Amino acid sequence: MAYQVFIDSWLLPVTPPEIKMKIKNLNKTVNLINESEVNLVKLPGLTDISFTALLPNIRYPFAAYLNGFQRADYYLGLLEALKTQKRTFQFIVSRALPDGMVLAESNPNFTVTLEDYQPSEGYENGFDVSVAVNLKSWTDYGTKTAAVQSDGSDGQPAVSAQNDRKSDPARIAVGSRVTVSGRLYRDSYGGGPGKVLSNYSGVVSIIANGRDFPYHISDSGGGWLGWVAAASVTGVG
Repeated sequence: MAYQVFIDSWLLPVTPPEIKMKIKNLNKTVNLINESEVNLVKLPGLTDISFTALLPNIRYPFAAYLNGFQRADYYLGLLEALKTQKRTFQFIVSRALPDGMVLAESNPNFTVTLEDYQPSEGYENGFDVSVAVNLKSWTDYGTKTAAVQSDGSDGQPAVSAQNDRKSDPARIAVGSRVTVSGRLYRDSYGGGPGKVLSNYSGVVSIIANGRDFPYHISDSGGGWLGWVAAASVTGVG
């Protein structure tokens, strides 16, 4: 399949025909005292991602499944869990040429939240379910605590700041920078063993909790490498 769409660690069985991404504008236009108008340029806002996907209730030759056929209610349950657990997850579009080469540099890979989803049924879908999904990109953030003290010389205050949210190298999450020493696998169950990495600096792109090889590793450019065992990964502070 040339295009594959992953939500969290699971694959959509049928790739949506269209995926829309809107990068929010935060620029602000103001009027000056001379009645002229200027534009204050700011960094872009969060990205909105929307698509409609088909969830089959019968097996089709064009549908793809990582671990066997599942009906529509299985995927609706996964979406419900993402919403009720109130957590971030990874949204990845994998593009590959007919010769199998993955176009890593152009593959969207976002940390997102699930904003809403709308299942629908209609005669045009037969026994199947259609679901409209809206995601929003997520950016990590934190506060800083400022301590004001006199330096004891000229009486001027000295200000120091520290992050309230400290990095924990032991906690591996999607997007974590890690050092990998171990064998790569095609899937999180250990299928398709590949090459062995040694002290490789990579990034965790997907996490499949409960699997034998729960961490999917990508290179710094987003190119996919494979799945590894938890013991093969060390967080980088």
